[in-house]
Amino acid sequence: MIEFMRMVGPDGRPYVLQKLTHPAVYLDTWALRLFAEGDRDLGVRFRKALIHARGTLVLSSLSIGEFAMFDDRRHADAVGVYVDTFYPDLFFAHFDPFRVITDEISVMVGQTKETPAGDVDMLIQFAQSAAQAGYPSLSSWFVSMHSARVDLRTYLDGMGGGFIEGFGQLRARFRDEPGFDKNALRNIKVSTRPRATQALLRSLVYRLQRDSSLQLDVNDALDVGHGLVAAAYGDFVLLDHRWYLRFTDASKFMRRYGITTRVAEFYSRRDGGVLRFLERLEGWPSKLVAA
Repeated sequence: MIEFMRMVGPDGRPYVLQKLTHPAVYLDTWALRLFAEGDRDLGVRFRKALIHARGTLVLSSLSIGEFAMFDDRRHADAVGVYVDTFYPDLFFAHFDPFRVITDEISVMVGQTKETPAGDVDMLIQFAQSAAQAGYPSLSSWFVSMHSARVDLRTYLDGMGGGFIEGFGQLRARFRDEPGFDKNALRNIKVSTRPRATQALLRSLVYRLQRDSSLQLDVNDALDVGHGLVAAAYGDFVLLDHRWYLRFTDASKFMRRYGITTRVAEFYSRRDGGVLRFLERLEGWPSKLVAA
């Protein structure tokens, strides 16, 4: 939930805070489009269920930035308008698990109580945008993604390519470096933290590298960004089916080796996944929990 405080800072702008309230839901691009323009009845049902449960729609710069991949601006327009209907029940989250894993240490040693998942830069930009427009809105952000789509596609391709290159190097170490596989498995077993970010990342990478036929592309790399932090801090994550299977597998693998830290429930569009997700959300206890 985003809240503009009555007090103002030295620069004359109001303070703005965000709190991750549960149930927290993260939607992959296809799910945002489904609820906003594909099946508006489902979109209304989702919004009513989330608001009734006093939950949060989680967004990241990646979930907004991926609308640069569409040439038809109507997709960005529709989703931007739809997302605005959730305000103030929004939360801006990082998508980079490595950054979040590092920031979790500050929480674990008691240096801060702020959630490591929160993207402060996005929150500041949102506050600045609201001050300029006179009202809080994300619609213009989605439109901006479309307008800058050529440059953003290059950026997204580069970001995804970096992940793919790093994964390839890691796979080579598994294959060529004696004892690396054993050490990697041990590292999963000792990933006992209050949040599952590290354990889930290690489990996912461990399982992926064992699939010798797997060839990752840029979209795959971006899907990892969509899923990981949201899974560690949220309650429901809607993913592409391929990555729904892989995240589910990694979560089960993590459990097999004794890591019981909570992970979100995963759903895809197949096999009635959207309806099953909505039913679970509608059955959520109407209780506010801060994290």
